[in-house]
Amino acid sequence: MFLKILSMLIVLFCAAFAGYMKSKTFAIRPQQLRELQMLLELMLNDLTYMSTLLSDLLISTGSRTNSQVGMFFTKAGETLKFNKGIRASKAWEKAVVENIGYTCLDEEDKIILINFGLNIGNSDIEGQARNIKAVLQQLKMQEHKAEEIRRKNELLYKKIGVLAGLAAVIILI
Repeated sequence: MFLKILSMLIVLFCAAFAGYMKSKTFAIRPQQLRELQMLLELMLNDLTYMSTLLSDLLISTGSRTNSQVGMFFTKAGETLKFNKGIRASKAWEKAVVENIGYTCLDEEDKIILINFGLNIGNSDIEGQARNIKAVLQQLKMQEHKAEEIRRKNELLYKKIGVLAGLAAVIILI
């Protein structure tokens, strides 16, 4: 009897934990979008006031955070630095495609980031600044949508996890 109760508690706990973990992804995405905006603003400042190579600019921007979104900048910068002849847009796209899976960013965010990369290194400082500002606007809209989705779904998935665990326990009885 004790073993049966213990197994039911384990099933309930595991289902509740699964719901909790799924709900965390809804909370992480807005944080990562804010972090990405902060990094782009830092990049904009460095681009405007310092004259560094694009590869060094990307690497230094990416190294300013421990967040997963910093990998986009770091990997693109490393690709540019160590693979001579590759265009900045291709290095950025490669970094985004290879590392988007390590983040909670969705397909729309990926498209925005890839489109941002199409203009990296192709214009003067003012053109680069306009490109960064446009992406910042798009990411701010994505952040608002992500916050709305988080508010709707975070609690829902926590409750679904608990209810699924209770359903499994009832079936086991």
